[in-house]
Amino acid sequence: MLSRNMIILILWVIGTCIYLSPLIFEWHRNNAQPKTYFDAKVIKKRKDSLISNTGVIRLTRQSYFTFEILSNGEKKECICPENDYDRFIEGDVGILCMQGTRYIDFEKTL
Repeated sequence: MLSRNMIILILWVIGTCIYLSPLIFEWHRNNAQPKTYFDAKVIKKRKDSLISNTGVIRLTRQSYFTFEILSNGEKKECICPENDYDRFIEGDVGILCMQGTRYIDFEKTL
């Protein structure tokens, strides 16, 4: 008979696999896609932060851009690296490079 700790461990492993499988699938699917380039405009940027009950920001988790694809008006929200977040402002226009759903780069044009 399995001990209580063994059952908890088995349930934890199963839960971890269920949680990680869609993330791994999306990563693999993005890697199989070609890079695509769009004329785009930054219409919004935001940070998703974890705030403690005292109101102090403890950890910034993710930075996001929302782009408008100029050819068709479609909007895409992408997780972006911190250094790119600081380089661009809302209203910047340029070339957006994506691979599947993954943000690769945004090159601002004048």
